[in-house]
Amino acid sequence: MDLNPKNLVPGFNNGQEESELWLRLQKLMAAGKQLDDHDVQALDERMQGFLFLQNHVENRRARIDFARNPSNMAYLRDAAGGNRVWMVDDEFSELVQEDNAVTLACFGRSEAMQLHHLEFIAFRLSTGPHRQDVLADAHEVQITIKKAIDKKGATQAWRLMKQAISQTGQQGPLAVWSEYVGLAMSEGLLAESNTGPFETSGRGAATVH
Repeated sequence: MDLNPKNLVPGFNNGQEESELWLRLQKLMAAGKQLDDHDVQALDERMQGFLFLQNHVENRRARIDFARNPSNMAYLRDAAGGNRVWMVDDEFSELVQEDNAVTLACFGRSEAMQLHHLEFIAFRLSTGPHRQDVLADAHEVQITIKKAIDKKGATQAWRLMKQAISQTGQQGPLAVWSEYVGLAMSEGLLAESNTGPFETSGRGAATVH
């Protein structure tokens, strides 16, 4: 996590009663504090959801895990995945393989997501939309893409994803992802991984100005 140590509260959950835990949690959030991922994930769904509704809360990994859990309420999954969340390709490839429109939509409002991941989400939702009114649809994801480009600029990976969609979109999302991986590897943006399907060098891809 990229947290300011001055704001991080270690060992938050020390076995307090639920009412005491809620009160302390609310005070910490009002003060702009952060919790460790482990402490966040030890909280129940309602408390985690409360945290993820706070714009300043980081906890990228905890947010991803919460958004991917179908047992959580859709609007809370959206709050978790729609803010301060990004992934590298080997993380995102897990979502691609799951091929769940609802789960993908939970990340469609996060401007921190890599552009090519957002483009894939928009494509997937345009070809197989979900039925959750509280989640982003393909059009809203395209709006997120435009906002992200305004802030960070377009990337080579995003252009390659658009190319992959153009070339293999009729074959479905898995074919698009496979085509993107092939294009990205040919451009040196990806390297073959011994530990998973795909591996990236990090969060950012080459920026195209």
